[in-house]
Amino acid sequence: MLRNTLRLLLLLFLSAGLVEARIGDTKKEAEAHYGSGKDIGWQEDLGGQVLYTTPDYAITATFDAKGKITMEIFATRAQTDGTRADFTPDQLNALLKEEGAGQDWLKGVKEGKTVWCRSDNQIFAQHHDDRKILLFLSPANPAVAAPHSLQNQEAYTTQPPSEPTQPSQP
Repeated sequence: MLRNTLRLLLLLFLSAGLVEARIGDTKKEAEAHYGSGKDIGWQEDLGGQVLYTTPDYAITATFDAKGKITMEIFATRAQTDGTRADFTPDQLNALLKEEGAGQDWLKGVKEGKTVWCRSDNQIFAQHHDDRKILLFLSPANPAVAAPHSLQNQEAYTTQPPSEPTQPSQP
């Protein structure tokens, strides 16, 4: 009995950090994190999008033709009045930390939006406080090309993965 309880606690402890799927994950891996989703425009040979819902977020994941996530859009869940709150600093921190996989984030501002680039240049993030979404993109996603290029990294500041800076409020 005690041994089974310890095994269960160990399993829960080890899985505690696995709350989000990551850019590059497969549909099966995403479903292991979020549960089953609703296909929206899915085609086996082209990929597509899947909508996942969790108690805190609605997540739209875009998959490429190889079945890998190239973009995730996080939105807070609607409140009882139908509106959505923006992300709290803790929520932004948790999402960036999970997607960061131990890497630092470089933070900047582009076109009035707070943006981050993971230090290995493999993932970009953008916070749209006007639309109340947090967007993660892979360089493999065609939307990344020009606007998210970090050819000029002087505009970015380094942040440790555990403490992403909250965007300033207007």
